This record gives sequence, structure tokens and C-alpha cells, in this order.
Amino acid sequence: MRRVLLAWICLATGLALASDEASFRKLIEPLSLTFTIPTGFEPVTPPEGCDYALKGASGELRYAIRPLAAQVEAYKQSQEPGSQTVLTDPNKLYSAMLLAMGANLAGVSPDRIPNQAFSPPNVKAEFGADAGMTSAVPLSDGRLCLLNVYHKDNVADAFVYYIATDMEALKSLINTPAVFQALRFK
Repeated sequence: MRRVLLAWICLATGLALASDEASFRKLIEPLSLTFTIPTGFEPVTPPEGCDYALKGASGELRYAIRPLAAQVEAYKQSQEPGSQTVLTDPNKLYSAMLLAMGANLAGVSPDRIPNQAFSPPNVKAEFGADAGMTSAVPLSDGRLCLLNVYHKDNVADAFVYYIATDMEALKSLINTPAVFQALRFK
């Protein structure tokens, strides 16, 4: 009986993770995002705030996708004559979101999060994005995280967490194109 229960739990867990991948693909496909699971990585249950996560010997990858269509539509309506609504252009929010996410990870205020914008030609060539930004933050458990955002105007913000136990492992993640560019806009 125990073996049957254990087999059922393993099967259910596998189905849940497969379902997460299917849900993730369903989320990203209409946003013109492509995704390939890098060799050596396996799906794991994503933490709150993330849509998908992978774990491998060299580290962990997390993905958080924020579609912009509803925000863009609301912003356009706020710009119409007579509108009493004041909204920020959602195409300008990706950098503030990255800083807030980094601050939450590191447990500090957003103004203490180091960051660097990607050059538009580079982020376009490598990730098919219109803009992007990166930040390196320490996690409360001692691991390191490189948090990147890839922004496509009027479409989505794609946040990718590259997490490793030390700087060498983090460099390995970001210096492996199949890992670093596993998620990109078409």
C-alpha cells in the first residue's frame, strides 16, 4: 500500500510540474516569447511571484512574466480628453519593477539595489527585447542572484532570476547561452 501511495504522489507531482510547464507555455506564446529548457535543468515548483522555475547542478532559474496588454489599454484610455485618471506609461515601469523585486529579494530598500540598463542594440540582438536592465543581489540564504528584465513595448516584461551558490557558479549560468538566453522574445 505504501508503494502505491508513493508512486501516486510521484506521479501527481510529475503531472503538476508538467502542468506548470504547459501553463507557462500558454502564458508566453501569445506574448511572442520563446522558451527552451536548458540541458541539465529540471522543473521545480516556482516560488510565489514566479510563473516557472528550473533547477540544475549549476543553479536555479526562475521566470516571472508580466503581460502588459491590460495596462497599455488602461493607459491609453487615461490619455483620452476628459479622462480624470492619471496612469504611468506601462512601458516605463519595468525598471521600477526590477528594483522592487531586487529589494524584496535582498531585504533592502530599492534605492540600495545596484542596476545597469542593457544597451538597446544588445538587448534586441540577444533577447528580441526593446529594453532591459540587470541587477545583482544577495539572497537572505547566502546565494547570489542576477535579476534581469527584458521589456517588449506594449507586450510584456519578462523577469529572469539566475541564482547560484557562488560567483563562479553564477558566471557559469550567465556565460552559457542556452541558459542565459533560454527565454527571449521572437
